[in-house]
Amino acid sequence: MILIYSSASAGGPIEDLVGFDILNALYPRSLLEWRKTNPVVMPQSCGRQLWFFSRQTMGKFPMHDVEKYQLPLMHGRDVYHHLLKVIVGADSPYLGETNIAGQFNEGWAKFVNDHPAHIDKFDRIIQNLWMDSNLIRTHFVSAFQSKRHETAVRYLNEPKGGETVLLIGEVNGDGSLAHTTNYVARAFGNGKKAAGEIIVTNPDPEQAALVFEGMMKLKERNMLACKVAFMPFEDLAIGFEVADTCLIAIPQAKDSEVDATIISTWKNRQRDSNKLTHLRGDPFENMGGSNPEWIEAELNNFIPVEDVRKRVVEIEQRNAYLLMVTAEAISYCTECRVNNQRPDKRLMAQLSSLTSEERDALFVKSAFAGKMDLTP
Repeated sequence: MILIYSSASAGGPIEDLVGFDILNALYPRSLLEWRKTNPVVMPQSCGRQLWFFSRQTMGKFPMHDVEKYQLPLMHGRDVYHHLLKVIVGADSPYLGETNIAGQFNEGWAKFVNDHPAHIDKFDRIIQNLWMDSNLIRTHFVSAFQSKRHETAVRYLNEPKGGETVLLIGEVNGDGSLAHTTNYVARAFGNGKKAAGEIIVTNPDPEQAALVFEGMMKLKERNMLACKVAFMPFEDLAIGFEVADTCLIAIPQAKDSEVDATIISTWKNRQRDSNKLTHLRGDPFENMGGSNPEWIEAELNNFIPVEDVRKRVVEIEQRNAYLLMVTAEAISYCTECRVNNQRPDKRLMAQLSSLTSEERDALFVKSAFAGKMDLTP
């Protein structure tokens, strides 16, 4: 929970802000009782509440509980910095998520409607927060990627949209879609470049039927936008000719005959423009990577599980870099607002297009340092 109050006159100077951030379960009851009788901006989410109120009400504020429970106070720029970090999604478990920004907007809109006489205490600060968060999202946060295998597989296959995908999937012991099958199907079957159709199969006829049933359940729950079709495993040769993207979501070495069938069928196909990706390695060899049979096959247009893992690491490294630059951008925007300046959009654009050689923390810090002297 973030509590914020201001001694601001019209416009609300950042230096007058005070606030604290604590877990929902830890706030004293006296704060809830105080809020009931005071005009408070309160955006809500499942994990936190953002409260804004004016220092003019501090005479009634239960400061003794703040001291009693040793709640960590923030002042001035630290409050603005923290709010901006929350709004852009840099403080969320899922980096860059937008739900918190929507909840923040809803809370402010409700306050504007319920307490119009108090708008001027926060209006300029709120406007600045939105401008800065949009600027940071545009240049940095929008580039965050989920470091999941299905995200990496989709990237490596470079979907154009409308393609046919063949998925050799599997189910759990209870008949539900296995994790990898579920998520890779949703990664390819949704979004701007979603597949036109996903054809599913499995070497075991019963499992194949259950995979198809699970995919249709995803459709029923609006979790899959593309069409779904079923194909018997014995028609694999036809599938390899029809599909633009072929995905194997069953582990290697589970059945050596199945592995041999897939390898030989791929080698003997007539089409040479499609790709085959193996999402699962051998759980008993090579640290879960490709086993000798798949390595020695030397298949063309083949993306092994090692390439998928490499891409996941690249995403993680890229996200770490983006998080570092985002933190610098948040600090930079905060310093600008404290000094009544607008952030330099050109600097943001420059930093968002750095080459890999330029992705050095010292470069970023020096670039921002050159902009930190914001005296009029």
